[in-house]
Amino acid sequence: MRPFVLWFMLFIVHPAFAQKTYKFDHLLEYEVTYFKDSLRKNSRIFRETDTTYTKIYLTHSQRNNYRAILTELDSLTFMMDFRDYEGVTFRFKFSKSVFYENQLFKVPCELVRQYQNPFQYQVKNYDFVTLTDTIVGNKSYYRYKLTSIRPKKIKRLKLATQFYIVDKGTVEHMPLLDFPTAYEEWKTAPDLPNGLLFETYITDFYGDLDSRERLSASQTINKQIVINAPCDYSKN
Repeated sequence: MRPFVLWFMLFIVHPAFAQKTYKFDHLLEYEVTYFKDSLRKNSRIFRETDTTYTKIYLTHSQRNNYRAILTELDSLTFMMDFRDYEGVTFRFKFSKSVFYENQLFKVPCELVRQYQNPFQYQVKNYDFVTLTDTIVGNKSYYRYKLTSIRPKKIKRLKLATQFYIVDKGTVEHMPLLDFPTAYEEWKTAPDLPNGLLFETYITDFYGDLDSRERLSASQTINKQIVINAPCDYSKN
């Protein structure tokens, strides 16, 4: 979908129309790093240097079927990428001042699209595995990984593994799973611990660190995104 430049949003919600409201109570800022390659891999362009940027997640502590990601395009502009894994997605550009100065955002139906998880079938091939706790800065964190359960496929396709490090002191926040397969797998793994995601990283088939997201700042917020009922494609 082509990004839409939205410099001004309608913040007045008309009571005559049924609507779907997405609430957000946390803003989580992560430093994202893609690490340089030590050898060439057929599946991607060779990375000659490390690349780092900032990614901002908007989340709701009690609902993890949806999230919004803000990426800074320049000093004045964000790109918002919203996804409800149960059926809704939209993406657009808007000014930072609009975001910081308002709590309620009305998204027009022409920007909203139906979302269908293209990796639904992968649930039967992956599983979460609980690992021993890890210590970071004298603090203990939960740790688990999402990995393929098909050893032959791992070897043949050179599959990567994603690791999660989770803050034990924030169990009121449901897991942040910014990957469709991870979310679908979570629905079948009720014992996965809650908590704010402190870090997630991916190691490739060769054991090299591929990428990492590490929490750098967090704050509580009160923001809402509203869409009209005709463009609510979600199941809930």
